[in-house]
Amino acid sequence: MFGNASWLSWSLFAFYESPRASLDVWLLLAEISKTTTVDKLLMASIPVVIYTIMRYESLIFEGKSEAPEKIILSDKGLITSVFIWFMMVYWVYYVAVV
Repeated sequence: MFGNASWLSWSLFAFYESPRASLDVWLLLAEISKTTTVDKLLMASIPVVIYTIMRYESLIFEGKSEAPEKIILSDKGLITSVFIWFMMVYWVYYVAVV
């Protein structure tokens, strides 16, 4: 249940479009912070988030949930998908916004 809520929350965040600035102060802040102008590029990371959550849930259902920190730090699929997700988010916020 919490896994579904997690990926659904990420999906809603990825589809969120920030409201347009109407005051001069907000226009200035939007110009300073170019990350507010990214429009829906995070949608590409939704499959990675779903895979990561479903992989973790499958490991829990296999009975390996005694030590979650060991699962997260030892499973190659989880480590790889978290790294890919981190790189995608980094790319969206710092590379794609020029």
